[in-house]
Amino acid sequence: MSHEVSQSDGGNPLTEPLVPYIPLSAMPYALRHEPLTEIDWRSLSPEMREPLLDLQEQHFAPTGLAVEIAMSIQNAVRSSLDRRNPLSAAERKRINLLSLQGALDDSQALVALSNPANGGIVAAETGLGKTTILRQALKLIAPQQTFKHGRSETCGWSKLKQVLYLHIDFPSNGTRWALIQRLAGGLDAILGTDYASKCLRLRNVDAALAFVMSLLAQHRVGLVVVDEVQEDSFASSPLRWEFARFFLSLLNLGIPIVLCGHPAAFEVLGQVAQVMRRFSGIGYFKLDRAKSQSEPWWEKAFVRGAMRFNLCDTSPDKDVIATGAQVVSAGVPGIFVKLYLEAQRIALRRGGTSVALSASDFQRACNSPRTIQLIKMAQWLSGATSNTGYADLSREPPQKNNAATSGKTTASRVPHSPDVASIVTKLRRADKQDRNRSAKRDSKNEELLKNLSADDIRVVERSLANLAALEEHQAQLTLEAKSPKP
Repeated sequence: MSHEVSQSDGGNPLTEPLVPYIPLSAMPYALRHEPLTEIDWRSLSPEMREPLLDLQEQHFAPTGLAVEIAMSIQNAVRSSLDRRNPLSAAERKRINLLSLQGALDDSQALVALSNPANGGIVAAETGLGKTTILRQALKLIAPQQTFKHGRSETCGWSKLKQVLYLHIDFPSNGTRWALIQRLAGGLDAILGTDYASKCLRLRNVDAALAFVMSLLAQHRVGLVVVDEVQEDSFASSPLRWEFARFFLSLLNLGIPIVLCGHPAAFEVLGQVAQVMRRFSGIGYFKLDRAKSQSEPWWEKAFVRGAMRFNLCDTSPDKDVIATGAQVVSAGVPGIFVKLYLEAQRIALRRGGTSVALSASDFQRACNSPRTIQLIKMAQWLSGATSNTGYADLSREPPQKNNAATSGKTTASRVPHSPDVASIVTKLRRADKQDRNRSAKRDSKNEELLKNLSADDIRVVERSLANLAALEEHQAQLTLEAKSPKP
């Protein structure tokens, strides 16, 4: 939604629509979003809560890398808008020159138009949350995508529709005309303009590219995100260097760019130092799946955070589910989220007045029509199966076992169920043993306390507390020593 504002003196009008600067210490809390805290879902019966599962798309639990990406984007947008402050006479002159027809075709004029910004790359395979992170960061930093400025003689405009950010998908056919339409059409969608049709009426593709560049600069776009950059449409395209030069031209005009897509799409860019230098300003971020349960970002940040989206009344096996998350999903966030949602769906459909989410629900979720293909994907990623896999995913080498040497194929093995079941059994056995030890200790303590004086009792209580702490510490060390190395 756009808003009329009166221009005040001082500061920078272009940064007015942004939220106040968020320091690193406050960014994790600011990024986190839990939509279930905003509705009274407990007043509904379990069966009636199922439609609310769609709210998970709005749920966001930030990892350390997500926080770093958000900080880099915030700094890039602010520094770019500060360099383009319309209160500067030099900047007003530059924008006026940009609006002149043919200025972008003049090599001498291009020098005067230069106001370099930084670029960045977010590379990740599917399911790792790259687009979600970018959208959450942009929505936080600029809650309003557009902002309508009123008349200002100081800034040199009668009115201005400012675009804080533009998020588009890279065209699948890998052509420049298609990219032009994505950029112009993206502006049309949020401004109500008709730039896309004007581009088509221009004499050639170079003129259309210059026109789009001028539009992005005149609307003071704070950041352009080009998403879904793939190997076949970008890296393998004969026009890849034409695209690269276009992106560099936008950076030179002062508009930050973040390219987001498959890691293979950016390998060709890594061969040119100038490109890598410019796109390292915001950062070259590569997201990878969790190769083991022990990776801190996985269980402590992502899994525990994702599990806070829970429409079940209780979750007695939440620790069991968290422990088995990496085994079942191969450390892919998108796969775990789908499994966790399906487990809730299974639990909610039991009905009643309240429902508990159990490890058994999570196991059953692995065989749902909505997740069975994801389970196969996770098995292939972790190297548990040797069948033909996925061209756009990288994997671990297939596991070697006795079945392979005896002539039996591993493709028919379904490792996720035994693994999860084993985890459930071990944790429940450990819990039972802990309760038994606690009961025996309490019984001995009661017997001992009957024959002691008050002073002796205080000494014994301190000793028992110290021993209990030591026993817990030793048990933890034992578990860590017995745990298989990833």
